[in-house]
Amino acid sequence: MKNLWLLIAFAMALGFALKFFAFEVFTVPTDSMEPTIKTGSKVWLNKIKLSEYKRGDIIGFSHGNENFVKRITGKSRDYITWLGGKFYCSEDTLVPPPIIDVMSPVDEIYLKSLYRIPRTGDSIKITNDNFDFYKPLIENSEHVLAGKILNKIFINNKEANYYVFKQNYYFVEGDNKTVSIDSRTFGLISENQIIGKVLGKK
Repeated sequence: MKNLWLLIAFAMALGFALKFFAFEVFTVPTDSMEPTIKTGSKVWLNKIKLSEYKRGDIIGFSHGNENFVKRITGKSRDYITWLGGKFYCSEDTLVPPPIIDVMSPVDEIYLKSLYRIPRTGDSIKITNDNFDFYKPLIENSEHVLAGKILNKIFINNKEANYYVFKQNYYFVEGDNKTVSIDSRTFGLISENQIIGKVLGKK
């Protein structure tokens, strides 16, 4: 009898560990992932990262006080741009235009609104043109102070022109792009925000 109770206790402990450390169930409350995932569906998240997240993976992550399920459409070192009040990911097709001696005003605007998605260890030049884009990542995800005084940029209370990122970042979108609230609105997410990769529907 004693062995039976030990076996039950072990099974309960294992179930508890799997629930809180290996897997989690998310409910998708909106139609932002339709037709792939229907409104109200429950999905299993694998919280154990076995390989690097890649474009096309569906993930669950936290942003603000909410949890989301979206698809990765942009990975580290892709480019995104800001057009018409929204971000758009390159998907390797939107690349910096070639540097030429004389650029048109359109080229200059395009370059100023083009941002590289950081990867762990990337040293990215921080300028007055891209400061507002990278500041939330540096402060909210990297937990480092960033500010600007008279067009001089300060990171961790020191004047700086570059910042070395500590995390990988991702651009995420819902499959139902017309209704989805995602990186086109709130920008990039950090790897630390990712809870797990969607394994399947419950």
